[in-house]
Amino acid sequence: MSDIGPTWLRKELPQPIANAWHLALLGSPVDGFAAATAVEVALRFVTALQVASLLAEGGRRPGMLDGGRFKRPSLGSWIVLARQLRDALHAPFLPELGAWPDPHTDGLLRSFADARNALAHAGQMTPLARREIEQTLATNAAEVLETLSWLRRVALIYVIEMHAEAAGSFSGRAQTFRSWDVQPPSERLNWEGAVELNHLYLATSGAEATNLLDVEPFVQRARLGKSHTDAVCVWAGVGERGDVISSDDLQGERGWARVSDTVRVVHFRRLPTRRAPTDATFHEIPVEEPATAVSFPQVTVPAPEAVTAPAGAGRPWRGRSVGRVTLWLTVALVALGGAAVVWALSRPQPCIFPNLTGAWRFNTGVLDGKAGRERGRAVTGHYTVEFGAPVPECQLPASVVKTGYTYPDKKSGQMKNEPLDLSKRVAFDPSPTGHSVAAYAPLGHLSNISFRISRVGDTLVGLWRHEGEDRKAAGYSGYLVGGLGGAELPQVSSCFVDCLADCHDGADPRDVETEDCLIRCTRRISTCTD
Repeated sequence: MSDIGPTWLRKELPQPIANAWHLALLGSPVDGFAAATAVEVALRFVTALQVASLLAEGGRRPGMLDGGRFKRPSLGSWIVLARQLRDALHAPFLPELGAWPDPHTDGLLRSFADARNALAHAGQMTPLARREIEQTLATNAAEVLETLSWLRRVALIYVIEMHAEAAGSFSGRAQTFRSWDVQPPSERLNWEGAVELNHLYLATSGAEATNLLDVEPFVQRARLGKSHTDAVCVWAGVGERGDVISSDDLQGERGWARVSDTVRVVHFRRLPTRRAPTDATFHEIPVEEPATAVSFPQVTVPAPEAVTAPAGAGRPWRGRSVGRVTLWLTVALVALGGAAVVWALSRPQPCIFPNLTGAWRFNTGVLDGKAGRERGRAVTGHYTVEFGAPVPECQLPASVVKTGYTYPDKKSGQMKNEPLDLSKRVAFDPSPTGHSVAAYAPLGHLSNISFRISRVGDTLVGLWRHEGEDRKAAGYSGYLVGGLGGAELPQVSSCFVDCLADCHDGADPRDVETEDCLIRCTRRISTCTD
């Protein structure tokens, strides 16, 4: 991940901006066009707040939004609109909406637009020259986004559950869309105020009594295009009839929405919340299927001068240093004559595995694909895996076979079978926590595939990645979901997939850090309703 700009740009800004900037930083070096997209999203978001605030105070929207003139706005059009809305506001919901862009920001936007145009219209150039322009563009983009620090004190609130209580108060759950998390967990709330269910509002932090700004349809939760899940969408234009569109795809008019005449500012006061009994386990590791501890026969620790690595250390976990620390302590304690403690350290240590014994089937889905492999992002892979009993080398043997894949072929749409035995038997290593296992298998043609797999009840969940040996060949990464061999495969939870798309950036699933992402997202299966 690239390191440009302060971390609060992707951790503390409202979700549409933070997520766009997070995606821009995933590449190293940074993707200049993605950085430019983040600035455009920011312009669209701020103007959405400005026009919603203008409607709230009874103002008339700028003429450039009439007659279809803003149907396909350019970057320059968004900048001009921000200036017009800034000047039209008299009592803005946020004071900064009536002052942004200020003269300093205007200068930064001009520099940013010049750098973006230079990259878009430069034609052929050397890779070094292109990287320099992209770096300049990304730096300019960060400078523009830093002028939005005042948005750090606001957040988007979406009420997903509401129950009427006594004296005009309500209780329920809401999601807060702040930072780059596209599917944040819900939290329990008690409040006063007539908010709508499944409606997006802008909230300010600080004061106990506050108001919410109705930002729909300029910012709304919607399911667009071929997506299977809802997302926070920012307006992309205004049609000839005055309808607002929240998608860049202008084919058809399913994405258009009329601007409602409802009250734009809603009174809202947060009340103290009493935790419900079900909240106690919300942030705990799933316990539907407890891990199984397996102890092995005693292993004798050799003398310090002849210390060797334990069996199976030829393929260590990246970042796993438990065995190395134990051996170092053993050497030190032997030197001090602590024979009794050395005996304790040399006792067989249990290897913890999730209970995966048996035959399973699972399907893989693609979350990300490298350049040149866009066509394969629609492929669903089909696999069988049969886990054996743990062996003394602290590994879980398994037989993994790719039985085929489903491709949405435009001609036939038929299933294409391609049985592929992945290195006959693949050995899975346990994670330090024992909640998942991970493995690697060569595929031939200088490519490989790696997995991380866990179990939640009777559902198999995990991450996978296919990549070339030189790390430059095109490949894919994504999620896997399966069930016991003879059972019907479970449905894929969109909340689970969205969460993985947010925290899994294509890293090797064998990295121990990926387990945090996987375990965190498995909680969404039971706590989120698609």
